[in-house]
Amino acid sequence: MRGRLSLGATFEELRLDEVTGDAEIVLDGARSLRTSVDRADLGGTLSCRGATFGRATFRGTTFRETATFDTARFTDSATFREADFRAGLSMEHAVFGGYAGFRQARFADLALFRFTEFGGDAFFEQARFENKGSFGRARFHGRARFGGATFARRPGVDQARASTAHSHAWPDGWRASPVDDDWLLLTET
Repeated sequence: MRGRLSLGATFEELRLDEVTGDAEIVLDGARSLRTSVDRADLGGTLSCRGATFGRATFRGTTFRETATFDTARFTDSATFREADFRAGLSMEHAVFGGYAGFRQARFADLALFRFTEFGGDAFFEQARFENKGSFGRARFHGRARFGGATFARRPGVDQARASTAHSHAWPDGWRASPVDDDWLLLTET
């Protein structure tokens, strides 16, 4: 696939499994009940600003250029398991209504999760952050799991919070302190 693919529309199902190419893909404002972009090799930028996804899978996909999901909404589960983000990833102000899975994902460049709302469980187990990862002001309403995750640089967690209703597994260098009966404040040690 080459050139530019712009799909700011509504879909019952959007399938781009195993797609390869260097086309720029623009899904800004798109709505999709079911999205599958598994094992794709995306050589161009991916922009999903303000998109709304139901169940979404990007399992094992390689993002060779910047992937932007700023203000995107994931109303069901979303998995990026084993995804390879070779350029920057931005999920600022994104909302995950269900499970958010980034197990064994690789972030080779800047990974921004600032102001992101994780409404369900957020799993980053064995993820590799090879540059800066930022979770400033993120909210973890479900369980947050970072077991085995590695960070080449100290991740930013300025003013991030997590629910006291769930157990969490934080990476080395993060500390959770109670703010009130409902929330923990995350800080770097």
